[in-house]
Amino acid sequence: MANCNQATPDLTPEAMLELIKQCPPGPWPNAWGTWDNTIEAHRRLVDQFVDNLMPSRVTYAQERGIVIAGGGLKYFPSVWVNVNLLRHFGCTLPIQLWYLGDTEMDPYMKRLLEPLGVECIDAREIEKQHPCRILCGWELKLYATLHSPFAQVLFLDADNGVVCDPTYLFDCEEYKRHGAIFWPDYACWTLKPGVWKVFGMMDMAEPEVAEHERAFESGQYLIDKRRCDRELRLSLFYAEHSDFTFQHVYGDKECFHLGWRRLGSDYAMPSAGPGWNVHTIVQFDFRGQIVFQHRCQDKWRFGGNRFVDSLANEELCFQLVRDLASKWSGNLWKNEAPTTMETETIEQLINTRVLYRRVGYDQRVIKLGSNREVIEGAAECERLWHVNYVDGQPVLTLARLDRPTCHLRRDYEGIWRGSWLEYERMPIEVIPEVEWKPTVDAIDPTQSRLLITVATGDSFRELLRYTGPLMEAYAKRIGADFVAITKPSQDWWGLEKFRVQPFAQSYERTLYVDADVFLTDETPDLFDVVPAGHVSMHDDWSQLPSFEWVFEERRNILESQEIPMDHSKVVLNSGIVMCDRKHASIWKPPLHPFFPTHCSEQFWIQNNARGLPFFQLPTEFNTQYWMPKFRELVPTAKVIHLANCTPEKRLEFARQFTSSLATA
Repeated sequence: MANCNQATPDLTPEAMLELIKQCPPGPWPNAWGTWDNTIEAHRRLVDQFVDNLMPSRVTYAQERGIVIAGGGLKYFPSVWVNVNLLRHFGCTLPIQLWYLGDTEMDPYMKRLLEPLGVECIDAREIEKQHPCRILCGWELKLYATLHSPFAQVLFLDADNGVVCDPTYLFDCEEYKRHGAIFWPDYACWTLKPGVWKVFGMMDMAEPEVAEHERAFESGQYLIDKRRCDRELRLSLFYAEHSDFTFQHVYGDKECFHLGWRRLGSDYAMPSAGPGWNVHTIVQFDFRGQIVFQHRCQDKWRFGGNRFVDSLANEELCFQLVRDLASKWSGNLWKNEAPTTMETETIEQLINTRVLYRRVGYDQRVIKLGSNREVIEGAAECERLWHVNYVDGQPVLTLARLDRPTCHLRRDYEGIWRGSWLEYERMPIEVIPEVEWKPTVDAIDPTQSRLLITVATGDSFRELLRYTGPLMEAYAKRIGADFVAITKPSQDWWGLEKFRVQPFAQSYERTLYVDADVFLTDETPDLFDVVPAGHVSMHDDWSQLPSFEWVFEERRNILESQEIPMDHSKVVLNSGIVMCDRKHASIWKPPLHPFFPTHCSEQFWIQNNARGLPFFQLPTEFNTQYWMPKFRELVPTAKVIHLANCTPEKRLEFARQFTSSLATA
């Protein structure tokens, strides 16, 4: 694979060009951006892009809108002031706030902006559909402008406040004539002729041209994307190659300048040069009236801003900052005002002990306190905990005092999973401690045999719509009662299986099957297959692809119950279990609290079965999804078990399987 360190000043421009295309964007060797071959390679790279730059056929959902980029503690107070000023002056245009991932925005911040008509867009999600070579700062401005749903975009930096409703700019003659307005930089700077030469625009480098070419100040700009799509996409291309471009120009602002001039396109620019007021760039419209106050050197923050009487709306802006400070601490993902659903999840977690696993590193027990602090087992990176709902699902955040460490989502097993947001970025599991809760189920035997299943989670209840009728028909065929336990009573799904015990004590023989087990007309009577007086399960050991996890999970459950470790090379699968009444004790639940893993209940049932008469169930009677040759085994399988299959794939398989049975 190509490596940036392969770059040298001696490479041909062609070789450098190929290296740039193949390598990640840096880090490059020192002075790489100033080498002649690097400069020539980028000229050719732009030439190739321009040669293939066809007019876009994109359609836009909305005609006009405002785009702002910014998030996190550094920019969010400025965003708050910016948006509130727009609405204060009567601007009704739709507003999108673009940000870069979970470290810049959280659900509570979005809720604060929602009443102001602001839609928050995560560029990292858009990037999955529209990749960008570099997207980590200034590049976001051009990226958000291009990919926003507005045909005409007024872009504002987060720290740029309006002094009036700017909507009228869309109707000014200069904009209609050119399709774009850019504003001049402070002191009407110009780009040095040498910059134009670097980017291969020799005509622009002529002194009589360059001296009149004012540099851009891109704290605000207005672009009609229908008319200027090619120019905007080329400008973004320059920004995507910021590892080179930003070594010669300052940030995103001149990317627009380069893009428009490289294509020979014109734009409108107010003749009045910007003013400077202490720490703020003041920009004017074509009539010489102030429109924008770009507070670039004193961004709004919680304390420490300098009050300047000569700036418009200064008292209002300071009041808006105080208003935000009363609602938001500045800590992302803290969730200052949980919703009803969030509160319910928080109350479920308060004072719970969980096993915090840094997968592949270490694990320890922590306790989640009522004040959102980790009150046992805390460390620098795990001091606080918060809950937010994202897309209708809870997200548990473990955090330092000032920023999130990891965001965790609860899977169908009840385990919170995610990864660290920085440093090692290792996988994280948070496993709540569980304990058996005695429960009473109605038992009414009519036969001596019982077929029983448990489907207490939403995904398993949905699956039971397909497997349940097959089980019921099978039970009727072999002369057994059928029971499906669907009402949850435990904090962890695996503990629900132990509700089988009183049933097993009430029937002469009991066959338990997981809800993801498929029984058909081809399935023989398992009560005849398994000799009476025996416990029967399938031993998975010989087909497992790895074994380390076996002993780790087995140790976790056995140690929690104060039972010596079992080192046997046996893994009994509890998805299909046969037992007699006298062996109903295999369903005895764990006595002490424990931190469940994927197969905890399975290893506990195996422990309960130690020393009892055992019949190994052949693979054809428990053909499992995870098995290496599952697809090959299905045609001869008597019982199919979708063990270790995701809920989505389980349902897909169930639909296809039952459909094939119906048409057979």
